[in-house]
Amino acid sequence: MFLVNLARYAIADSIALIILGLFKVIVNHFQAYYIKIHKGIDIAFFVEMRYILERVLIHRSPR
Repeated sequence: MFLVNLARYAIADSIALIILGLFKVIVNHFQAYYIKIHKGIDIAFFVEMRYILERVLIHRSPR
């Protein structure tokens, strides 16, 4: 019984660590974009995003 509980705690801990790691990565990405926007590079970023989206849509549209 003790070993089963220990295994459960270990699995829960590893899952929590994975979730925390993903959350950290997401937060870091948002912070990077936030800093870019506050430096005034948001226009270039949005233009680039629009360009990428247009390329994707053009490539996906059936001829």
